[in-house]
Amino acid sequence: MWRPSILNLVWSTLILAMILPQSQGQRSTIFYNSRQQIKDIGETVEFDCSVQYVNRYIARFLKMESAPVLLSTGSKLVIKDSRFSLDYDPNSFTYKLKIRDIQESDEGTYACQVVTSTVHKVSATVKLLVRQPPVSPDNSTVE
Repeated sequence: MWRPSILNLVWSTLILAMILPQSQGQRSTIFYNSRQQIKDIGETVEFDCSVQYVNRYIARFLKMESAPVLLSTGSKLVIKDSRFSLDYDPNSFTYKLKIRDIQESDEGTYACQVVTSTVHKVSATVKLLVRQPPVSPDNSTVE
């Protein structure tokens, strides 16, 4: 007859202790994310991301390219570009990424991501489309 060893009981308890908080509804969710943004070059864009249980996990913004670019982690801005800023409102659990003087290279998909474990994350994405300024004909007049 098989009897569990003390070591097996300790491992089982540790595994349950890691799984139990997530199984009791404490898994983080993103309950608001900005919608698609269409902006002209030179304008400012803001991306909002509200996260449930943010105090238990780390939220971050990324620009999704072939190799994602980390822009922020928690309430700290990582990217070294003065056009970018990050605000966090603890009352609404909302992170706000702002990009001033947007350029054509800023166009793309941005993600708000919450890492819940080493292998799990919750993400919400938003697309930024950047319009070119209108080009007028070379000094021509319409008659």
